[in-house]
Amino acid sequence: MRGCGGAGVAARAASALALASLHAPNAAEVRSEGGVAVLATALGAGVSEAAAALVNVSKGDAAARDALLAAGGAALLVREVSAGAPAAQAEAAGAIATLAADSARLAEAVVAAGAVL
Repeated sequence: MRGCGGAGVAARAASALALASLHAPNAAEVRSEGGVAVLATALGAGVSEAAAALVNVSKGDAAARDALLAAGGAALLVREVSAGAPAAQAEAAGAIATLAADSARLAEAVVAAGAVL
């Protein structure tokens, strides 16, 4: 996350966003502030906790899923499943399962990135 000052701080920030965004108004606020792109960037930088936050922020919101696709989120999640640590693999697999079930476009992007659904 922007200027978080290290991987540990970024991981804690992503975890906090994941928890906060369980409450729909908080998820909407994260979306409105460009949080999907920021979380995708964090995931790309190896912050596996961002996967859970991406699910909570993007679930049920087509615009958020579009932002996730635009940020390359499908490929990032597939990469985590393929090469991440076991906990990161589980988070990313859960994110893919949840988001792909909600969006044919995201499911297609995940398959195009090399995953088998």
